[in-house]
Amino acid sequence: MVTTTTTFLTTHFLDDEYLDTHFLEGEHLNTLFLEGEHLDSLFLEGEYVDTHFLDGEHVDIHFLDDEHLDAYFLEGEHLDSLFLEGEHLDSLFLEGEHVDSLFLEGEHVDTHFLEGEHLDINFLKGEHLDIHFLDDEHLDAHFLEGEHLDAYFLEGEHLDSLFLEGEHVDTHFLDGEHLDIHFLDDKHL
Repeated sequence: MVTTTTTFLTTHFLDDEYLDTHFLEGEHLNTLFLEGEHLDSLFLEGEYVDTHFLDGEHVDIHFLDDEHLDAYFLEGEHLDSLFLEGEHLDSLFLEGEHVDSLFLEGEHVDTHFLEGEHLDINFLKGEHLDIHFLDDEHLDAHFLEGEHLDAYFLEGEHLDSLFLEGEHVDTHFLDGEHLDIHFLDDKHL
């Protein structure tokens, strides 16, 4: 087990499967990897993303600022989305069909399923989440409210995250042997 701690970042590695990262400047990212199946991320600036991967079949996403998306994938066929501003979308997908849904309260969800591997979600009220699944190894999420998380999973070995609030974390996993983290505000670990 390797633990590195600064004022801004705490990172734990357990058998190359666990990354727990905390940011104290208003952004909190808690990431748990269980054989590349589980990602749990928490943002304290009004956006909350709780994502679980169970063999690539289950995604649970929550937004705290009056937008709530709870999406479940059962063999890539079922999406159940609930919005707290009075809009409810309950959709069943058979063989990865495509739904493009527009919500009148300024939220837009554009979801594409390609054999259960690709989910593209866009929120127009200042929050943008773009998630792509490529063989359960790739997650690309963008937040436009000052937080930017760009994460790539390549066989569970590579995580590249960028935060626009003055902190930059560039993390590479090469067989669990290499961790490269950069802070843009004159702090470098």
